[in-house]
This record gives sequence, structure tokens and C-alpha cells, in this order.
Amino acid sequence: MTKRANVRLGIILAAPFSLSMLPFAMVTAIAAQNANMSAAEAMGASMIIFAGASQLTAMELSQHGTPMLLIFGAAVLVNLRFLMYSAALAPKVRDEPIATRSLVSYLLTDAAFGVSTAQARKDSTTRTAWFFVGAGTAVWVAWQIGTILGLTVASHMPTHLSLEYSVGLAFVAMAVPHVRDWPTVTAAAVSISVFLIARDLPYSTGLLPAATAGLVVGLLAERRTT
Repeated sequence: MTKRANVRLGIILAAPFSLSMLPFAMVTAIAAQNANMSAAEAMGASMIIFAGASQLTAMELSQHGTPMLLIFGAAVLVNLRFLMYSAALAPKVRDEPIATRSLVSYLLTDAAFGVSTAQARKDSTTRTAWFFVGAGTAVWVAWQIGTILGLTVASHMPTHLSLEYSVGLAFVAMAVPHVRDWPTVTAAAVSISVFLIARDLPYSTGLLPAATAGLVVGLLAERRTT
């Protein structure tokens, strides 16, 4: 297939997953408004960071006056899974120009990675880099549309309406589809347990030990099952 055909196929196959990103992007935008970010700042974060879990983490911690260094550390910890995604994609894109590889790294998301790896297993003739560009672009566009919708909703939302649980509910909604086997169930259970123990830590930093524990236990469980 040509580059254009690969990009088009990536967009088509990623479209259903992209639509599912809309509510999460809306919640992220509303959380940004609750964290006293302007619409321009929230939109900039959506376009530059383009990582829902780390954006939600940063918004949640910033509302509790958490120091910037801790917010940065939490965002990095939440995004560590992209190191594994990158390692898996590297052999398939290593022969592409640096500009193409940079674009793939920017567009790297859970949805785009999942669709692209599934397509690569299904059809070995797929040019993964350009298929990924199509899939990642579909997710990116949906995320920006969701952000705009969220900012619009937030600007018309009554001030007395409480959204204190919106971030937590968004995390639950994003995590549940990935809990499908023994390692992920174990990681989720450990992470939740540690968070419940550490939730009263200063600056709402209970997320850090919870995420670390879940990551370590999940990797160990994965190693034992392989």
C-alpha cells in the first residue's frame, strides 16, 4: 500500500476508538478549568502534552497546591508505559526518516498503539509508521474536539455544580477496558489498595506510591505468566 493508503486505513480503523476519547477529553478540559487554567492554557496543554492520564493527574494535583516538581514526577510516572510502546514500535519504524519517527512519537497513545499493532499482526504488508500516523491523527483530532466541547460546557456550567469526582471517574473509565488478565487485575488491585492507604499524604501525592506499586507488581505478575 502507498503512504496515503496506509494513513487512510489508520484513520478509518481508529475512528471508533477516537470517538470514545471525546468524553475523556471533555472531562480533562473541565478539570483544567477547575484548576483555574484559561481556555488558551487548557487548549495548549491538550495540543502539546496530548496525554489524557498525565493531564488529569497534573490537574488533580495542582488543585491541591502540589509543588511543580512532584506534579512533573507524577506525570512522568503515569506515562512510563509509553517507553514500552516505543520499544515495541522501534523495529517497525527504524528505517523511517527522523521527521516521521518524531511524528509517530508525538501521536503515540494507547488507542493508536493498540490499533496499529493489531493491524501489523493481521497484515504484514502494512507500513506501520504511516498507518500509525493515520490512527494517531484520528485520535488527536477527536481529543482536540473533545477539549473544545469540554471548555464550552465548562463556560456555561453553573458555579455551584460540583465536579470533584469527575477526574476520578474519568480515570476509572479509562482504566477498566485495560483490566483484562491476571497481571492487570493484580496491578489494579495493588494500586487501589496502596492509594487508599496513602490518600492522606500531603499535596494529594498518594497517587505516586500507588502508581509505582501497581507498575512494579504488574510487571512482576506479567513476568511470571510468560
